[in-house]
Amino acid sequence: WEIWTDTIFWLGLFYCCWPMNVLLYAMNDYMDVTTDAVNPRKNGGWFGVQGTRTELRLVNVIAFLANIPFLCIFASARGVWPIGLWFAASFGINWAYNVWPKGSDKPPLDLLFPLGYLLSTLLGQILNAPDGMPFWSWLHAGLLILRVQVLTEIFDIVSDSSVGRVTSCVYLGMTNSTGLLALVLMLEFQVVTRALPICYCLIGFTFVSVLQFMALVSPTATQTS
Repeated sequence: WEIWTDTIFWLGLFYCCWPMNVLLYAMNDYMDVTTDAVNPRKNGGWFGVQGTRTELRLVNVIAFLANIPFLCIFASARGVWPIGLWFAASFGINWAYNVWPKGSDKPPLDLLFPLGYLLSTLLGQILNAPDGMPFWSWLHAGLLILRVQVLTEIFDIVSDSSVGRVTSCVYLGMTNSTGLLALVLMLEFQVVTRALPICYCLIGFTFVSVLQFMALVSPTATQTS
């Protein structure tokens, strides 16, 4: 319970929700201006915006500068090397996914690089839990990331195809991609129910994911795709 009164915990939570999060997606949006311009999922506030490179360049600069004071605070509290290596790895994976070699357009790298999201969990471990997390928690987090990545790629199959972008789901097609999503969901469900039987929160989240999958393959969703 001491964690709730730990300033580093709250700073880390805010950092992951805003400075780190904005930099992560600002880099993605900057490189995907052409694709996002024809993506109906990006014309609202829930799943990103359709901005110009000039606008997004400024957002990237501001987001990068906003990361600096937090990293300095974390480094002073937990050590320069752990935080420095963590940020280098995080920024490097994000660069490889979005800029060069732009893994977001190269199957199956577009499904592997997003596992870099696990580094946010690692940051939480560095800042708050030096004893680490159970293996099954890491596995569930990885499957969660993979499931969300596949799901968003399925939503974007039409818009990605229209500009010649080849993701794993564009390559596989709607039917095979839906099968891949079902496989990931089943694996995730197995991890939650067998390895973590007392974690009802995760079981409930996975149940919601099953409903999400059912909505995806419903006749209405299929027609819009």
